Amino acid sequence: MQFIPEGPNIPETLLNAHADGTVVFFCGAGVSLDAGYPLFGGLVEELNNRNPTTSTPELSEAIAESEYDFALSIIQKKLAKRN
Repeated sequence: MQFIPEGPNIPETLLNAHADGTVVFFCGAGVSLDAGYPLFGGLVEELNNRNPTTSTPELSEAIAESEYDFALSIIQKKLAKRN
């Protein structure tokens, strides 16, 4: 089954397994790119821009080095301390 033209053909058995709860689909950030959402790096940068109180030299360096997983963990820890 194709959900969108030119999209991948997903076998019906896989869709049924998902409906049964025996399969989980994991999709990367690029899946929403056509909808105008950012890739993972852009998401982390936007989180940083929207939460200036979380900014540190360590965070800025992580973003500059494209270490987005590490940068996100810094943002998460900083926001958790605020609550």
